[in-house]
Amino acid sequence: MLSLITANPIPFIIALIIGLATAWWIWGRTPDVEADYDADSDADHDTNYAAPAAAAAATGAAAAATTTAAEPAPPKELKPEPAAPVKPLAVAELDTEPKPKAKPKAKAKPKATSTPKPKIAAAVGKPDDLTRIKGIGPQLNDLCLSLGVSRFDQIAKWKKADIAEVDQYLKMKGRIDRDDWVGQAKILAAGGTVSEGKPKIAAAVGKPDDLKKVKGIGPKLEKLCNSLGVKRWDQIAAWKAADVKEVDGYLGSFKGRIQRDEWVKQAKLLAKGDFDGHIKKYGK
Repeated sequence: MLSLITANPIPFIIALIIGLATAWWIWGRTPDVEADYDADSDADHDTNYAAPAAAAAATGAAAAATTTAAEPAPPKELKPEPAAPVKPLAVAELDTEPKPKAKPKAKAKPKATSTPKPKIAAAVGKPDDLTRIKGIGPQLNDLCLSLGVSRFDQIAKWKKADIAEVDQYLKMKGRIDRDDWVGQAKILAAGGTVSEGKPKIAAAVGKPDDLKKVKGIGPKLEKLCNSLGVKRWDQIAAWKAADVKEVDGYLGSFKGRIQRDEWVKQAKLLAKGDFDGHIKKYGK
């Protein structure tokens, strides 16, 4: 009790004042009460009766004040915090229907492997008409084109290894050698014409001569002559009219050049080694 009074002196003082005031008020009303009692009652009895009552009243008031002071103040009313505003849902979010699953992507089809081709030098330039080579028909021509074989000069350069490489892709093996594709291609590449293989003339014997020494024969025509088996001056010098006509049939766009440029006469001078006479007559 003493600790409560010490901790709260003001409420205790107020309670004491109230108690004293109450006692004073009761004390002030005592004479009126005595008139109702017997006149013989002595004053000591009244005093003894009033004192305990006043003390009790003062004690009750002090206890009430102490109790009031000891009670904690009521907690402040907590105001609820305003709720966060609700964000309106987008139209897409309101759609509760499940979206259809995306169709799985179709697997890429494997690329078709290209037709294997022979390992040969590629053709350079526009394709030639390979059917001009004896033994190559339309179907074989298409097959050759699919294999990358499309020009005369391409075939003309083939060696044995190239022939064997291409031959394994043909339906009828051995056609290249049997029909002499390379020989015919050399003639056609040089601008000549293929009749039935090569001209029927005497074969050249010995090392090839420089046919360009013959006026009227340039590099391309020399190449054509070599493809036809014409390689030496003495060979040309021995030609007769029939030989000239036979070879002339293979010269294509160069047809008529043998007689016009006098190949036989020039070849006779060159074959004898008369280079000065040749220069004197035909120039350098």
